[in-house]
Amino acid sequence: MQLKRLEAYGFKSFADKITIEFDHGITAIVGPNGSGKSNITDAVRWVLGEQNIRNLRGTRSEDIIFAGSAQRRPLNIAEVSLIFDNDGTLPVDFQEVAVTRRLYRSGESEYFINRSRCRLKDIYQLFADTGIGHDGMSIIGQNRMEDILNSRPEDRRAFFEETAGITKFRDRKRETVKKLTDTEANLLRVQDIMQEIETQLEPLARHAEKTRQYNALHEEYQKCKLTKFARSARREADRKAANEEKLQKVRDESLGFETAVGQAAAEREAMQKEILELEQRMKTGAEANESLRQKLEAANREIAALEERQGQSGAEKVRIESRRAELQEALVQSVREIGRLSGEAAEKKRKLTEADAHAEGQQERAAKLPPSWRSARRRRKRSASSARQNRKSSQRPSRRSPSSTATSRRAARDARSARLPSRRQRPSSRHLKSSNRN
Repeated sequence: MQLKRLEAYGFKSFADKITIEFDHGITAIVGPNGSGKSNITDAVRWVLGEQNIRNLRGTRSEDIIFAGSAQRRPLNIAEVSLIFDNDGTLPVDFQEVAVTRRLYRSGESEYFINRSRCRLKDIYQLFADTGIGHDGMSIIGQNRMEDILNSRPEDRRAFFEETAGITKFRDRKRETVKKLTDTEANLLRVQDIMQEIETQLEPLARHAEKTRQYNALHEEYQKCKLTKFARSARREADRKAANEEKLQKVRDESLGFETAVGQAAAEREAMQKEILELEQRMKTGAEANESLRQKLEAANREIAALEERQGQSGAEKVRIESRRAELQEALVQSVREIGRLSGEAAEKKRKLTEADAHAEGQQERAAKLPPSWRSARRRRKRSASSARQNRKSSQRPSRRSPSSTATSRRAARDARSARLPSRRQRPSSRHLKSSNRN
C-alpha cells in the first residue's frame, strides 16, 4: 500500500486547495518556522480519525478551520483527502482508495470512502492492522519521541501491539466482550420479563377467552345488524312503493277535484245567468203588472165616474165591465207568472248555494293534499273568489229592487180587490133598474 497524494482545503492555514504528491522513497518538507509543515502531519492524523483536538494543537473543533487573515475572509468548511494505492492491504475492491473527512463550522462532520458517505468506525476498521491508524506509530508529531520513551509500560505495550498488528484483534475482542455483556444483560432482562409474563398468563388466558367470546358475539351481532338493515331497507322500499301509489291516487283525486271545481264553476256561471234572466223577466213582469194596475185604477175611476153620472148607457157599461174582467184576468196571470218566476229564482239560488257549498268542500279536501299541489289550490282559491264576486254582483239587483217586490204585492192586492169589489163600487139595484129602463 502506497500513499499517493494529500488534498486539503480550508484546513488550518490552507486557505486554498493544495495537493501534495508522495512518490516512492522519502519525501521531505522543508520550510521556516510557521510555514505550516506540522499542519500537514495534523491533516493526515485528522483524516485518519483523530478525535482529540489537543493532539492537533487546538482547543476547539473550529480551530482546524481557516480563521481568515487581513487579506482573506474565514472559511466555513475544512476538508482533507488521502489517496492510497491499494495492493490488497486494504479490504476493499479498489486499486485506488480515497479517504475524506469534512468539517463544517456548525460542528457537523462527514466521512467518505471513495466519495461514498460512511461512518468513522468504517475508517477505523479500514486501517486496522495497517500501522497507520490514528493511534499508530507511523505518524509521530513534535516532541512525541520523548513521550514515547518516558511513557508507562501499559502505554508502551499499546505502541508495540499497534506495531505488531494486533490492534484489530484487540478491538474486535473488546467489541465482542461488550456484545456478550450486552447479551447477558438482555438475557437477564428477558428472564425478568418471562417471570413477569408467567404471573400474567392465567389472567391473560381468561382475557383471551373473553376476547374470543366477544369476537364471536360481535360477529353474530354484525350479522344480525346487517339482517336488520336489510329488513329495514326492504320495509322502506315497500313503504316507498305504497307512498308512491298513494301519491298517484292523491294526484288523480286532485285532478278530479280540479275537474269538479271547474264544472261547478261553469254550472254556477250558468245558474247566475239564468238567475239574471229570471230577475230580468220578473222586473219586466213587475213593470207590466204596474201598467195593468194603473190601467185598472183608471178603469175604476171610469166606473166611479159612470156611476156618478148614472145616465150612462148599458152598452158602455157592459163594455167597461168586460174590459175590467179582461184586465183582472191579465193581472191574475201576471201575478201567477211573477210567483212562478219567484219560485224558479229561489230554486236557482238554492242550487247555487249547494254548488258553492260543494265547491268549498272540494277546496277543503284539496287543502289536505301534499304541498306539491299548492298551485292547484291557488287556482281554486282564485275561482272561489271570482265566484263570490259574481254572487255578490248577482245579489245586488235583488237588493236594489224592493220596488218591484212591493209592486208585485200591490198588484196582487189590487187583483183581490178587483175580484171582490167594495160595497161602494158595486152598483145598487136602483141604479141597475134605472139602467134597464133606459
